Amino acid sequence: MVIWQFLSRVPESRERLALRLIGVSFFAPAAWIGFDAVRSLLGGGDAEASPVGIGLAGTSAAAMAMAAR
Repeated sequence: MVIWQFLSRVPESRERLALRLIGVSFFAPAAWIGFDAVRSLLGGGDAEASPVGIGLAGTSAAAMAMAAR
């Protein structure tokens, strides 16, 4: 969406829609992670290894290292 927004001349209403979708794409996962964290803390569950989480952490670390250059 971001590339689409910057590469084309988008009417203002479409640009606002794109920005709202980008915002939702950031806040929806954050809300779910927060809910799941509170549920786990209150339920007393143990943390488990997650291949997806490990991959995401590794990818984020690599991307941040490349962005810092």
